[in-house]
Amino acid sequence: MTTESPELADSMANISSPRSRRPQAKTSLCSSVGTVEFVELDLSSFASVRCCASSLLARDICLKVLVNNAGMNSETISSPLTVDGFETLFQVNFLSPFLLTVLLAPLLVRNSPSRVIHVSSQMHRMSSATISDFTAFTKPIGSALRPGAYAASKLGNVLFAYELHRRLSCLGVSSVAVTPGTVASDIWRNSPGCIRACTKWVCLSTAKGAATSLHASTVVFATPDKFIYISPYYVLKSCPCLDMYNIYVGPTECKSSNRSYNSQLASNLWDLAAEVTNCRLELPSSSLKAPPQNPIPKADIPLSVKKKQ
Repeated sequence: MTTESPELADSMANISSPRSRRPQAKTSLCSSVGTVEFVELDLSSFASVRCCASSLLARDICLKVLVNNAGMNSETISSPLTVDGFETLFQVNFLSPFLLTVLLAPLLVRNSPSRVIHVSSQMHRMSSATISDFTAFTKPIGSALRPGAYAASKLGNVLFAYELHRRLSCLGVSSVAVTPGTVASDIWRNSPGCIRACTKWVCLSTAKGAATSLHASTVVFATPDKFIYISPYYVLKSCPCLDMYNIYVGPTECKSSNRSYNSQLASNLWDLAAEVTNCRLELPSSSLKAPPQNPIPKADIPLSVKKKQ
């Protein structure tokens, strides 16, 4: 697999399209990389996440790369609370990806070198959430969306990416955070018509958005031990927040927000997520092995996790 594959990026972009286009995406991916399977997953339900993870664990698949890509913004929410009683946006964007990743950790370790890609957003830079704020996001609030929920969930993605790297990199599992950029995807489907029209002119194509995750999944990093955040925009080292308003240059390593490197906040957020999802990181001795010298994955079969519409 190579990062210089526009056909593969196009195919990956189609995975997040409506169910009606799934056969087209499968055909396109099969022509690029071979065998492809679709796995159903509803991120608004912890039961669905556990069912999906259980089926994969039972099959003992060779899981080399897990891309936590599915997500939503405030305009794609049909119900403010999930069946589990949590704020929908925060569960779909952060809690359920956390649960899925921790449940699949034994597979990732057993098949190391492996990698987890966490799709965040440049909006994570807008969040100054504390552990108290994150705790509040796990409490039901009725019909209103709590301000700052999206940015906080995306900060949570980066914090989780770095904390997972702290805990599992010694076992050959690397963890990378990315922003795909502002992409003209179906995430805008419930936005006003004028906004949907503008996305075609000011947003990146879905193929360019997917290219960032593809790059993060396959590239050999020069310094794999450090925390890695990848943006598709040109970023000044002196002012990394400009990746919110800059020109497209392709996947590029840069700094995430200062807050995202707070190890205490990341550890506390991990503990909070583990508590509310009732899931602790457990690695059976059978899944452990000596860590490889160069923890870089070579993806075999891409695994697509599709959120039910």
